[in-house]
Amino acid sequence: EFLLSQLAGFFDSNMLVISAEPYDSAGTILFQRLSVVVADLMLAYGISVCHAALSDRIRNKEKCQEVAQTLTMLVFGNAGLLLVDHVHFQYNGFLFGMWLASIGAMLQGQVIRASAWFVVLLNFKHIFLYAAPAYFVFLLRGYCFSNPRRFDFRDFSVVRLVKLGATVIAIFAVSFGPFVYHNRISDVVSRLFPF
Repeated sequence: EFLLSQLAGFFDSNMLVISAEPYDSAGTILFQRLSVVVADLMLAYGISVCHAALSDRIRNKEKCQEVAQTLTMLVFGNAGLLLVDHVHFQYNGFLFGMWLASIGAMLQGQVIRASAWFVVLLNFKHIFLYAAPAYFVFLLRGYCFSNPRRFDFRDFSVVRLVKLGATVIAIFAVSFGPFVYHNRISDVVSRLFPF
């Protein structure tokens, strides 16, 4: 948000004035739509990570190219992204790009990177919390146990659990640390979960 605000002033500095009244201008709308479209570069990155992961698994280069083209077409041709997100200034393409980057990293066996992407995604939009239990089970079983096919605690790696936990905690600390420091974490929790 801070980086976006630095660029926003070039389009219309009045949109940066905090006011109870809504503000609207052609420059504001142009900036918001362009920022969503540019943020979709993260979606392109996520697709490329998934494609790289799939190309490692698919030996047939023709089939791999077909998968890449289909994945790209399905994601970038998504009418919801094009018609809703780009018109209503939603950054869901950016978020789905992070999710695809996480999935691609998992497929490549880069578990720490996959968990880091997912935790960053959670900190951007907590609605992805519904996928957290599946990530937890997958990471615990597939990464913390040296033999994921059998559930034996003799195969459990405390070192891997600590690496995974440190990654998750570090990202949450960076995201929520300032709110904890200023004793405002209860405000954040009440906004995230307004029960």
